[in-house]
Amino acid sequence: MGLRRLKIIGNGDAFGSGNRFHTCFYLESDKTKLLVDCGATAIHHLLESGINLNDIDLIVISHFHGDHFGGIPFFMLNSYFLTGRTKPLTIVGPEQCETRVEGLTEALYPGLNKKFREMDLTYLEYSKTIRFSDLEIRALPVVHSPPSNPHGIRVESGNNTFSYSGDTEWTDSLYDLSLNSDIFICECNYYESKVSGHLNYKILKDKLKKVKSRRVLLTHMGEEMINSDQVAHETTVQDQEYDF
Repeated sequence: MGLRRLKIIGNGDAFGSGNRFHTCFYLESDKTKLLVDCGATAIHHLLESGINLNDIDLIVISHFHGDHFGGIPFFMLNSYFLTGRTKPLTIVGPEQCETRVEGLTEALYPGLNKKFREMDLTYLEYSKTIRFSDLEIRALPVVHSPPSNPHGIRVESGNNTFSYSGDTEWTDSLYDLSLNSDIFICECNYYESKVSGHLNYKILKDKLKKVKSRRVLLTHMGEEMINSDQVAHETTVQDQEYDF
């Protein structure tokens, strides 16, 4: 019992560096199918990957930047108009989750929020621990653009744990977030450039020596990281599947 499968739908940065889709991770447990983040370009690759959007029970948002939650209005557009979704959908995110998603939807498709509310749609904000079906979800604040309300995410089911840094500078809360996880996905936008709100590999590689996770995957890489031949750690591969 627990988490079974992870598929990398999108692993790119905001600029789509390396022709990669925006962040989106597909997870399956014994009872639940969920997305962790759903960036603006992710919907295209979800469909291209043959994933039935009607099967998704839950979308978990790390923070309110377009490359991490901008695909949700398109997800709901597909669900309402093309597939006639009847299955409940829960969206979990930082404070003001419902307001932010509906605000984005209104900007993109004025007036459609009224129709989308006809679906069985529930919004939850991060609390100490969120229990959903066979999952426990915990979020910890990280260090990124404050208006985006950034969080790292930890998803547990049975004996398995998935953890994800979200977008962040280094913060020691990542040790707690990733503790004893099966897979820890950590952003590493740059190789050596120092940019507020993001990690570079020269800083991260030493920190990872203390991270207690069975497997660490680096993601959200810009051209500087993609083109480096000095990266010794494993990186996410678009379309790759990982077992727990």
